[in-house]
Amino acid sequence: MRGSLIAVGSALIAVACSSQNPAARMDESGLSRLNESQMEPVDDARVEEGRAHDAAARARANEADARARLEVARSERSIAEAQLKRGQCAQAATVNPGDVDHRVASAQAQEANLLKEVSQRRSNAIDLYNRWQAADTHARTLARPSTTAVPPPTSEPTPH
Repeated sequence: MRGSLIAVGSALIAVACSSQNPAARMDESGLSRLNESQMEPVDDARVEEGRAHDAAARARANEADARARLEVARSERSIAEAQLKRGQCAQAATVNPGDVDHRVASAQAQEANLLKEVSQRRSNAIDLYNRWQAADTHARTLARPSTTAVPPPTSEPTPH
């Protein structure tokens, strides 16, 4: 990003400098005859020329810096790609397909055992619920009031 900004800035400076008419060069001896107010534009132009030279130098330095960083990044990328390939070749070489198959088979057997246990527990829970429901029904029939009449007392109560 910074490199592209530098390149754009450099291009703008080059275009700006090329679009102006070349200034007529004056001999320094001719400048000595100008008064202070006449020298003001010349001084301003010299300051602007110095700034332009500084900006161009900064742009060239920034461009060189950006190119160096780009080369470092390319180098680091190629190193990272090589390390990735080397790592992949090292994981693939150390993996034993028989061991992987054994682990998969073991995990599948464990899953089957767990599913069987869950099924057995579900069946036991259903049986337990059915027995509870039968016991509840039996208890409710025993707790119903009977429809038979209560026999009369056989002896008379004694007063106290």
